[in-house]
Parts: sequence; structure tokens; C-alpha cells
Amino acid sequence: MMSLLEVQRNLVRLVNGSDNYHASPYLTGLESEWLNDLPHSAGLMVTHETQRWWRSTRLCSSAPLSMRLLEREHLPHLINEYMVTQPVRSLFFAAELEQFCEFLVLRNDVSQLVKTLVQFEVAMRHAHQVRSGCLLKPAYFAIQELTHFHFFYHPTRLLFSLLHDQPMPTPEKKPVTVLVSPAFTQLWHLASEQDVEKFYGGLAFDSYHFLSLRNNINAASK
Repeated sequence: MMSLLEVQRNLVRLVNGSDNYHASPYLTGLESEWLNDLPHSAGLMVTHETQRWWRSTRLCSSAPLSMRLLEREHLPHLINEYMVTQPVRSLFFAAELEQFCEFLVLRNDVSQLVKTLVQFEVAMRHAHQVRSGCLLKPAYFAIQELTHFHFFYHPTRLLFSLLHDQPMPTPEKKPVTVLVSPAFTQLWHLASEQDVEKFYGGLAFDSYHFLSLRNNINAASK
């Protein structure tokens, strides 16, 4: 006889879209018949499609650039694989995005550009949440809320090409560093050569440097 735990685990697998379920060798004939018919039941199919639609909506809303880049690199099947293999951990958009990011970063068949872009989108959402949810504390942000990313395409041209379905820009000869912080007016900014040297040198931003950087960037964006 199938235990309640086995029933719950199999239902989760089927709702996620998996064709595989783990049946106990001690099932009765009625239980085996029920389990075999379950994937084709109207109720389970509706539940599966509803969850799939909701998760896809969260990803398209939270990581629109990464989703478009996956399509360009002929990897849209990874979205389905993610939803089938990764259980729902949370109903929040940010949590879904972080889980999707973890999934992509661990893949060997995903380009570094995709990994960097989805990490960038995670940092942007985090910066937006921090700005919306608490007061600005320069010393705190100087240590924990400044992240950086290296792109081998100019970020502005890259984002434009993805958003407007344009050809990919020409790769840059040197990586372009992008800073992300809730302290910046637009949340992200291209790093200067001095900032890049500081990053590549493994040096941490001190509070004075960070405040100067923040003020200069915010003043230029007005």
C-alpha cells in the first residue's frame, strides 16, 4: 500500500510536469491503476498548467533580459527543465528569480554571458527592494550593498539589443564593469577605470570612496 508521504511526493512531481513518479512495489491493483491514470486527469493537468503559467510569469517579469537571451542562444528548453526539476520554494518573485539564477549558474551548458546577466538582474531587484524597504545608510551600503559585474559587451548596447530584438552588439576588447547599488539614482552605473583597477586589485571600497562615487554618479544622472 502506498504511504501518504509517497502520494504527496508523486503529486508534487506530476504537478511540476515530470513524467516520472516513484511507486512503491507494494501497491494494490487499484492504486497502480489510479497512479497510471493520474497524469492524464483533467484536474491535475489544470493544476500543472496553472503553476507553470504562474512560474513563467514570475520569471518573465523578474528576468526579462535573461529569458530573451536564453531564446537567442537556443536554450528555452532550460526554462521547462527548471520548472520540472526545481520545486516551488516560495510564491515571491524575488525568490523565484534567485532560484532560477542558482539553476543557471550551476549549468555547464549555459554561457558566461547568460550567467552574468541573470546575476545582474538579481542584483538589480535586490537593490530596488533595499531602496524601497529601508533608509539609506552609507556606511552599511559601502560594505554590503555594492556589487559589480563584468560584461564583454557594452551593457547599454547589450540591453538595448535584447529589449528591442536587435542584433547583438560587437564584443568589447576589454570587459566592461558595471556597478549595482541601491544608493545610485538609476541603481546601476558603468565603472570608471579607477573603479575597475580597485576591483581587479581586490580592494574593498571604503566609506569615503563609496560616498564620493555615489554623489558623482547621482549628480551626473540628474
